[in-house]
Amino acid sequence: MEVPPAAKVPEQVARTRNSIIDAALDCDYALLEHIALGSDGSFQYSHTEESAGPGAQPAKYWKARERAGDRILANLVEIALPIQQYSL
Repeated sequence: MEVPPAAKVPEQVARTRNSIIDAALDCDYALLEHIALGSDGSFQYSHTEESAGPGAQPAKYWKARERAGDRILANLVEIALPIQQYSL
């Protein structure tokens, strides 16, 4: 899904945002995890938790949060898209 920029951002940032939106809409946890882990393989689950080092499994965490009723993927899409464009 190609989304108009909400603000002027570098091309790489726009591509990453579009990849996140596509993966969230497709419920592609594996791709989201790949994006989240980046080049160093670490991930911070929230601003209140310590960073998980190599071997982190954010997809497993997100799936558990979805089963518990949290709207993980929907929230990713909602914060990435301009508010007037999409509503879940």
